[in-house]
Amino acid sequence: MDPRYHQPDAAQKANIPQQPDIPQQPDIPQQPETALLSEAAQQEDILQFAETEPQPDAPHPAKASIPPSPYMLRLQDHFPLYGSFSLLLALLSAACFFRNPHGLSYPLFIAAAYLSAWQIIKSLGFAGAWDKPAGSLLSWISARKAALFPPAAALLLALNTCFTASRIIHSFNNLAQILLGGFFLLYLCFNGPSFTIGKYIRSLAGLLLHALGALPLPLLHSRRFFRNVKSTRSRSLLMLLSGFLISLPVLFYLSLLLADADAVFRTILQNGLAELLHSSAIPDFFFLFLFSFLCCYCLMGSLCSGKIRTFSGKAEENDTENSQKNDPENGQKNVSENSPKSSRKNPLPAISFCTMLCFLYLFFCGIQVFYLFAGKGTLPQGMTYSAYARQGFFQLLAVALINLFLVLAILNYFRRHPVLTGCLTVISLCTGVLLGSSAFRMCLYVDAYGLTFLRLAVLWFLALTAVVLAGILLALFRKAFPLFSWCFVSASMAYCAFAWSIPDLQIARYNIAREGGFITTDNISYLLTSLSADAAPALAEAQIDDEVWGIPVALPQNRYHSTVILEKWQMLSCLQETPWYAEKGRGDFDIWLEATAENLRSWEPGIRTYNHSLAQAGKLALEALNESKMQADPAQEGSLFPFS
Repeated sequence: MDPRYHQPDAAQKANIPQQPDIPQQPDIPQQPETALLSEAAQQEDILQFAETEPQPDAPHPAKASIPPSPYMLRLQDHFPLYGSFSLLLALLSAACFFRNPHGLSYPLFIAAAYLSAWQIIKSLGFAGAWDKPAGSLLSWISARKAALFPPAAALLLALNTCFTASRIIHSFNNLAQILLGGFFLLYLCFNGPSFTIGKYIRSLAGLLLHALGALPLPLLHSRRFFRNVKSTRSRSLLMLLSGFLISLPVLFYLSLLLADADAVFRTILQNGLAELLHSSAIPDFFFLFLFSFLCCYCLMGSLCSGKIRTFSGKAEENDTENSQKNDPENGQKNVSENSPKSSRKNPLPAISFCTMLCFLYLFFCGIQVFYLFAGKGTLPQGMTYSAYARQGFFQLLAVALINLFLVLAILNYFRRHPVLTGCLTVISLCTGVLLGSSAFRMCLYVDAYGLTFLRLAVLWFLALTAVVLAGILLALFRKAFPLFSWCFVSASMAYCAFAWSIPDLQIARYNIAREGGFITTDNISYLLTSLSADAAPALAEAQIDDEVWGIPVALPQNRYHSTVILEKWQMLSCLQETPWYAEKGRGDFDIWLEATAENLRSWEPGIRTYNHSLAQAGKLALEALNESKMQADPAQEGSLFPFS
């Protein structure tokens, strides 16, 4: 046989040296199956040796990389579509929020963002809660109420943002938007039926952290797209994009012509684009646009990464079998449905631990009822009941919160037991007594020293904690009670009620009512230095004590450092966030008054930047300014300082 066509055996392929010929041994009779097994074992040993023998010329095998999830492949393959979505949302975000954090455009953006998120999630193939069967409109809403609640609450808070001028409420509203939006995305993408507080926090943290890790994705996907831009569809999208870019200068020129033709259109255009076309505003606008684009696309990359720990407690699988199950074309869920529950611990240590706490809390709560609520017993020498009631508030609040988290942790990590349930019930009821004691002490403190934003927020938080505690008591006796849904819905609705109550207005009305309806030297400092323009109606309705006229009031650093109050319109102008407050004339009070009055007369709320609270405060301040000029002394007619 020609040696060129000789097929080497496995040993020759593995470069195993040939063994010398061994003389044949006499045949040993053996069973056929044993002989076959022996030959198979020898062949396996030879192949295993060939695989483990190092080859001098063979390269080291590369480490197997984890294949991307099918959702990531879809995001990458359809970059023009999802990149366009991100660009449009970024442009809308920059147009709505550029130098306008609390205007009428806020709810418009929130509505557009949730509609876009729903469409993007559906396009990526996440089935989520939308796969449930639906008949009538009521049944459709009932089947999707968990996914529809976050958009409704977010839109309600967005409307509240343009009805208040309080920076604190704006910050809390923005934080609430992040929490509601994260719940909406996680619920639609992973559709977890059994939410817990811990799993939601882990999933939300994973969503945000993996969004940071997805920052290179826009660059990588765009580079891949431009390298492979050969398909007809990709070319069509490029042509659409080029047409959009070419239309921008044409739109600019036509807008100028139409502005010359119509005065109303010109006014709207000037109010909307005056800030944007300013040279110093272009970098800020571009940065906001770029930040919004990265946020949108990186959130899509985080959802498609397959690395988020979902509500089932399992990370998404990336192997072939699970990729087929989670194929976006089939619209299957991205989570394993039969994930085993983690085993819970023996409850005996928890029973002994909680029993000791029960004795301590029962003794302490008995003291609270006997001394604080009933007012009986003998207090330590030199201490009054008012002083006893006001002290210890923050310590009691801290103990109540510790008990709350302690009960939740024991419910999650230990098996149910009747004795343990009884101990947790006693601890929960004692926690309710501690919350009542804290609320009682805070009310006495407010009655003695007045109401502030922090004190009002603490009272609201105590009420919310009591509602959460009621849910925990129900969960102790009902294993299937949806505790997370109870807490999430209760907190969302309670905060919406708190934000829509306009806290600054209620604080101003309470503090003025404590002084008999007067603005006095005791409350004017807090009214002007700590409250926003939301308090303007309360100040406009109140009467001013004679001692207030002409006193110096120390305002924040961004305000006039020592304002001599002469008129009510000046008080309204000194409230926080008033846009007509003049920075001019800090060294000369008369110049400052003239500049502030001129700004007040010329200020008008815009369409994009309209805020109801600021518009109402400006109207009241202008009315007070006109009234003060009409009541001025004839010798000082037209002067802004009739009392000077």
